[in-house]
Amino acid sequence: MMKIFLINLSFFLFVLQLHGQNITSKPDTISLKKNYILAKNEFQLFEKEHGAFVQTGNILMHYLTWGNRSGTPLVCIHGGLF
Repeated sequence: MMKIFLINLSFFLFVLQLHGQNITSKPDTISLKKNYILAKNEFQLFEKEHGAFVQTGNILMHYLTWGNRSGTPLVCIHGGLF
């Protein structure tokens, strides 16, 4: 029982410390915006090179391709309600 209490207390203190850091320091909005724009541009270039869509029945599916074309393919599918 004491072990569970100490684990919870440690987690609470860790979260409290993170929260305190966010309160005392203001974010550098110019740097954040610059990094956002750089990441967005990099993502758009990646999408242009690797992204595509395929129509399957009534679903438009997005997919990404990259890597060695002669290698074994890996297919990951996630989604919502069908």
